[in-house]
Formats: sequence, C-alpha cells, structure tokens
Amino acid sequence: MNSIERRTSQQESYEMGMHLETRGVVVELTGRRIVREVNLRLEAGEIVGLLGLNRGGKSTMLRTIYRMIRPLAGEILLHGDDVWKLSARESARRTGVVVQESSTDFLFTVREIVHMGRTPQKRMFERETR
Repeated sequence: MNSIERRTSQQESYEMGMHLETRGVVVELTGRRIVREVNLRLEAGEIVGLLGLNRGGKSTMLRTIYRMIRPLAGEILLHGDDVWKLSARESARRTGVVVQESSTDFLFTVREIVHMGRTPQKRMFERETR
C-alpha cells in the first residue's frame, strides 16, 4: 500500500469516528496502586466527565491515556491501536493535550503554543503559514 492509499484509509477511519477504549488498566506510582483495572469505551463526539475523590486517580488515568505514564497492566486503544505500540510521533498525531498545570521558564503566546502542538503534523523545518 503506498502512502497516498494509506492516508486515504486513515482519513476514512477518522471519518467513521475515533474511539478510545481502555481494558483492565492498572497504574502504580511509587509502589502504590493508583488506578485499578479501569475499563471504558468512548465514541467520537461523546462528552464525558471523570468524577472521583481527591487523590482518586483521575489525573493519573488521563496521563496514562495520553502516554505520560505507562500502565502496569492493561491496554489503551485509540481507534483499535494500542497507544503504547504506536510511535511517539504517531500517537502525537492522533491526540492533543493541553494540560491545566503548565509551568514554563519561557514566555509563549497562545498562538506559539498552538503551533508547537502542530509539530507532529509537519515535516522537518516546515513553518506555520498562519
């Protein structure tokens, strides 16, 4: 399959609707089990709230979904593909995260931060046009 056919196939997949699924996800940090066998399935367009007690593992679960923390067990599937088997670049092409607690020693505008988030979509040394 050449790259044009593959890109068309990927576009068709996204048009059908992206979905996220976790199967038996377990996360431990510093020897303490934070997330215990979480199973969920989210379809494209769904709006979901993640509720729980303080220090209950909500942020840890989100960090695990977007590959900041590797789970001890279980799978995280994005449109059927295990996110930990995707390359970091491919995973970044499929997901975008704007974290709430952002600290930086540099002053960036919102536009600059959005442009940085587009890096996985661009070729090396390609510049933003807008």
